[in-house]
Amino acid sequence: MVTGKFGIIENKNYTNNIHQSWEISANCTRVHVWPTMFDIETNADKLFIDEHAVSGLSVSYYTENEFEVTFMSDFSVTDNGFVLNWECADPILQTGTNGTISMENYTDAVF
Repeated sequence: MVTGKFGIIENKNYTNNIHQSWEISANCTRVHVWPTMFDIETNADKLFIDEHAVSGLSVSYYTENEFEVTFMSDFSVTDNGFVLNWECADPILQTGTNGTISMENYTDAVF
């Protein structure tokens, strides 16, 4: 089990027939996970965050503080692999006795 406030999960230049898992228990309530390298065999090798498939570099994920990353490769083609970064992303609570809250482009919509 990996713990902390941030980290990297990677498997570069992977081999065939891999089934590998990483369990993360972050020291916060929410975690942001995003790939900086993603090159696995399309439609055959799979990378999951919990049960959600990672599909490419342009996607980032927010999840609870305890999550599992799983990678599975099939029996044939391999690629360069992946690098996932993760860090705590707890909301920031602003406190004080006064301040200004503004909303630009406000319309009189009723919800």
